[in-house]
Order: sequence, then C-alpha cells, then structure tokens
Amino acid sequence: MENNANIGEIIKSTRDKDLLLFANFTYRKVHESKNSSIRWRCTVRTCIAKVYTSLENIVQIVEIVNEHNGHDQPSIDRKIYSNGCKRKAMENLYTKPSKILRTEISKNISNLQSITTDDISLVRRNIYNARRKIVPPLPKTMEDLQKSISNLDLRTDLNEQFLLTNDPNCHIIIFSCDTNLKVLCQSEIIYMDGTFEYCPKLFTQLFSLHGLCNDHYIPLLFALLPDKKTSTYINLFKNIINFV
Repeated sequence: MENNANIGEIIKSTRDKDLLLFANFTYRKVHESKNSSIRWRCTVRTCIAKVYTSLENIVQIVEIVNEHNGHDQPSIDRKIYSNGCKRKAMENLYTKPSKILRTEISKNISNLQSITTDDISLVRRNIYNARRKIVPPLPKTMEDLQKSISNLDLRTDLNEQFLLTNDPNCHIIIFSCDTNLKVLCQSEIIYMDGTFEYCPKLFTQLFSLHGLCNDHYIPLLFALLPDKKTSTYINLFKNIINFV
C-alpha cells in the first residue's frame, strides 16, 4: 500500500508548465532519466532542495535530497486557485470567466483569504490565455466567420440545436430552437426589435423576435443581418417561415 505522506500532486505554473506540489512546497522538473526517476528542484531559485519521483508514478516521492534553506514558500493557494479556474475554463468554454472565478473562490474561501485583486486579474488573464490556445482567432471576413459558425455545435441547456440558419448567400445567421419556435407560433402578438449599436463585427444589425408569454415579452429568435436592405429582411422572414 502506498504511503500517502509520500504522494505529491501535479499542478500548472503560470506558464502552463508542470510543477510538483509536495509538503506545501512546489518543485520544477529539471531532469528525467530513462530508467529510474524524475528529479525535481524547489521553485525558489536559491534553494537546493530536491525530490525524486518514480517514472511509473510521477507523483510518488522516492527520495528527498536536502532540506529547504528556511526561505518563505511563495503562496501556493493562488497556483491551486489558478489551476482550478483554468481547468474549468477549458471544460466549459462558454462559461464567463467572472463566473468561474467566483465559483472557484467559493469552493475554498478559507484558504484564499489573502488573495488580492491583482491575483484575480492575473488568474483571469491566465483563463483567456488558456482558451486562446484552443479557440480559433476571430475571423476577418464574412466567409471565414460563417465557416467557423458551421463548425460549431451550438446547443441550449435542453440540448436543442440553437443555430437555425447560416445562409452563405444572404449572409444571414439565425439563432433559435424548437421550443422557442413553438412558443413563437403560439404567440398572438409578436414584437420585433433590432439594435445597430450592439452588433458583432462584420454585421450591421442584431435583430430579434419576442413573443408574449404569461403577460411577458420574451426573446425567442435572434438574427445577425449584414445590412438594412429590404431584400435582406425578406430573406430573413423566408428563412424563418421555412422552420415554422
């Protein structure tokens, strides 16, 4: 049976490198032999403390060499917090960073009393950097944008397809789902709205349809339009009618 006292934990540095967390100290990997073990050294540059772990079990401590030289260990709470936030950010790409930051703090608030606003800003930046590695860059043309949209599997919380139309000829993109369309068809009063100020790049208008439900107007369909031409609105409603 393994001695849990000699088990470390792998966490990530701010540069996304592996660190070994053991006995409240962090170690960076300095050498990996082909046959025996991995050598780790304390992340404090002036400290000569080292540990060795097994090749078969990277977190199993097999040897401890030298004691730490009395230095203050930099707080590992922020590293653990940052790792948790980055992991959640990669698992849930569409969750807002602010929500991830709040959720992870609430999980371990007793150990994060000393965390500062600067720390949180750094973790937020780490989240964006981590996502940037796997999320493609913003498209620069309408064609590139629509190709990117077609590759996304956009779904609601009820697992309904949310991308209704991605028309490459008219450059119209419509978002809705089956549930919303049913409510829209049942609505006796439909309210149309549109904004030109808050609209994604490459588009001119964010258009929306709202239906009256339980004495409240609720948004049921959204469309991104390339211009304000009459023909564009005709094509928009033709696309909508095809689905309802």
